[in-house]
Amino acid sequence: MTMTSSTAGGVRTEAPIPFKRDADVDSDTAGGAALGTVVIALLVCAAVLYLRKRFNLGPVARLGGQRHFRILEIQRLGARGQLAAVEFAGRIYLLAETERGVTTIAATDQRPEEDQ
Repeated sequence: MTMTSSTAGGVRTEAPIPFKRDADVDSDTAGGAALGTVVIALLVCAAVLYLRKRFNLGPVARLGGQRHFRILEIQRLGARGQLAAVEFAGRIYLLAETERGVTTIAATDQRPEEDQ
């Protein structure tokens, strides 16, 4: 069954769908439920972060607690490239990263002298 009404210009338009309002749902209750959900989510996030820190569940823990390489320095070369000095197995590697991949430019056994 379609309800229609007419206007002064003779054009027929449909009447708006009636809005049903639930009398037993209070707007304060809905807001309180949303706030409760947010508080519970924050408590769960805090518990997960605490447990990760307490039991050392980060990426280092998966490697047996030892770090195998160390990034000494990174230098951006524009939007799509960068140079990185990485220490691995007692050697220092100069790596270039571009959109095509990573390339080893140089490797040395000596650390560069620090500027004084």
